[in-house]
Amino acid sequence: MKETFFNFKNSITVLLLSVSCLFAVSCQTTEKTVVQQSEPVQAAVSAVPEDQPVAESPDPVQELSPEDLFRQKIHEITLHLLSSPKGTTKHYAFKEPYVLEVKKEDASPVADFSVNISYPESRTDGVIVYKTVQVKTDADGKISFDPPVPEFSFDDKVTFYPAPVSSDPAIVKIATESSVSAPWMVKTDYTWKGGLISLVDYNTHGNPITTNTVSSSKLLMDLIQNGFSSIGNADFTAQIRTGDRNAVYTAAKDLVGHSAKYLIYGTVKYVDTPHKTDEGFACTLQGDITCLNMDDGSVLFKTEQLATAEETAEWKVTGSARQKLADKLCHLIIYGL
Repeated sequence: MKETFFNFKNSITVLLLSVSCLFAVSCQTTEKTVVQQSEPVQAAVSAVPEDQPVAESPDPVQELSPEDLFRQKIHEITLHLLSSPKGTTKHYAFKEPYVLEVKKEDASPVADFSVNISYPESRTDGVIVYKTVQVKTDADGKISFDPPVPEFSFDDKVTFYPAPVSSDPAIVKIATESSVSAPWMVKTDYTWKGGLISLVDYNTHGNPITTNTVSSSKLLMDLIQNGFSSIGNADFTAQIRTGDRNAVYTAAKDLVGHSAKYLIYGTVKYVDTPHKTDEGFACTLQGDITCLNMDDGSVLFKTEQLATAEETAEWKVTGSARQKLADKLCHLIIYGL
């Protein structure tokens, strides 16, 4: 009996020792496994440098303004005026067209390109009114513009520029910066219709001179030398001094009836009276001139012009200034009446 009990006790002891060993081995194995699994994670974290900057997202693309888009559209485009007609007379057609060419920087033609053409069309109370039309280039990048028969006289210009994409003043300004121009010269047809001139000269004290018509006479001679006929001086000093246009028109109508088709009237005054200069003497005159249609009293043309003269003698300087003023006014009447 004792031997049997001893053997049983020994068996239990051996069994407990075996279980303890297995548990210890199992724990070591588990610990190693955990360590082995955590090493790659730690290595991945350590692979990122601590001082590396964080990548920033790119800025959003900024849209171009309408002005920049239009400028980009035309920046390689150039307008070239190939030919233009000589001047004409009011109510007579120009004999040749204006010819324009549109090219790129590489000299290649730009077909189907829209161009605005601005030209003087009429006058309202003596002020020029412009008309704008839009045309397109042909397959060769060219435009041939035949002007309409002019109904008014002008010493002005016709302007060609890329057609703006809108009426925005900023867009229009960009377009006109690429413009080209040519003369638009139309003489009056009043040269042979007959008319009157009445200019009132003022003295150095600002008073009207009623004893002579020096400025009127100088202008009359200039106009006759430039082809005007059936024209002469008349005296409407009293009406002109009032500044009443209707009074001037009525007085002229009462004097000549329907025998005159236009009236040129106004004043000539000193802006700067004769004075001594290093070169001699100088003075400046201003002419305020209006041209009336004698059929209905409407304003055909009006202008304000300055003329300065310098002479070695004081007695010459006013006469020289009057002649310079007459020359200016003559040209403006030829291309404005």
